[in-house]
Amino acid sequence: MSEILKETGLSPDVFALENLEVFPFDYLYPIVEEFGISICFDMGHWGLNGFMPEEFIKKIYINRIGEMHI
Repeated sequence: MSEILKETGLSPDVFALENLEVFPFDYLYPIVEEFGISICFDMGHWGLNGFMPEEFIKKIYINRIGEMHI
């Protein structure tokens, strides 16, 4: 991610990391924090994992969500 940011000169918040159903977002969130990128919050993927979206929104600041898939 650092190479992409360096080479493109784009702001980190134009990139969004999406949660997927294959592993918990807790594994990805450190990347969001480290680079200041946004989150693509996919409610369907959370449902497939048996998680409730409210848990995620309470845990993660809502202002980090740059895009939602409903």
